[in-house]
Amino acid sequence: MSLSVDYLISDAALKIGDVNRTRVRDVEWVLFYNQAVRELCEKANVLEFQGLFDTLPTDRYGYPWRATAITKFEAQAIAGDANTFFKLDELREDEFTARTDRLYPPMDPPLEYFPRRNWFHLVGKPTTTVVQGGRLTYFGIPDRIFDLPSAIFPLPEFCQDYVIRRLVIAAKYARDRIGEADAELKQWIVDVAEGLQDKMEDRVDDRRPAIRPTRAPMAGMR
Repeated sequence: MSLSVDYLISDAALKIGDVNRTRVRDVEWVLFYNQAVRELCEKANVLEFQGLFDTLPTDRYGYPWRATAITKFEAQAIAGDANTFFKLDELREDEFTARTDRLYPPMDPPLEYFPRRNWFHLVGKPTTTVVQGGRLTYFGIPDRIFDLPSAIFPLPEFCQDYVIRRLVIAAKYARDRIGEADAELKQWIVDVAEGLQDKMEDRVDDRRPAIRPTRAPMAGMR
């Protein structure tokens, strides 16, 4: 079911007694919405992506701009064959140093990776370019919306109440209802960290516990 962003905003406006959306303008609601969904996705692993990248004759690669938690690094075992992706092993810093001391080993395909805060290394270093030879699975933030009438809510539907609550909080701050907003924001943060994260884990708990989203900044990494 596609849920419109306009519906969520109307719900939030109703909750602050602004049914006609005159006290808080739509341009403000769009700003509050973008802030709410991005903040939610930064605090909980709710929006999953999978993206391809070219493996190159270099060791350093940047993370996707929207990524908040990387869960899997993969490479093609056979160059150009999208059916041969396999999971790369993660290195600790001491292991990475030992692998690359004095000589960075060339290897096609790479077998391991080492994550840093703003980029990651492939080990060994590919000797040729393979278009879309690497694949990342990760959680991240959605695109900002600018055209409210056509915008569709991109998160799982059970996230909508958390977003509506965050919209209400933002609107209360804008209307100088500071005391209410402060108290509600503190509770919202607790509920996101506990209730929402638990809901995400419950979706895969019975069958696939190994891929439960975690609160770690880079899930799946040691």
